[in-house]
Amino acid sequence: MTLSASDTGSANGTGSGVAKVYYSVDSAACAPVATGSCLTYTAPFSINTPGAHTVRYFSLDKAGNMEATETVTFTGK
Repeated sequence: MTLSASDTGSANGTGSGVAKVYYSVDSAACAPVATGSCLTYTAPFSINTPGAHTVRYFSLDKAGNMEATETVTFTGK
């Protein structure tokens, strides 16, 4: 799975840029207020276990602004 983030204000000089992207696989504990239970995204990853999975992710910009959590749910075979 590949995740990406961009700071839309960076194009016109008003954004600070993306500092980190946090994510979790099948862990509801990962949240903007609890990044200690999250992984930091550095490269694409695979989920090889069959069944239903939920990936949660959000980014932090260099100014310290955290976005809301996004969620993707899918079933692997």
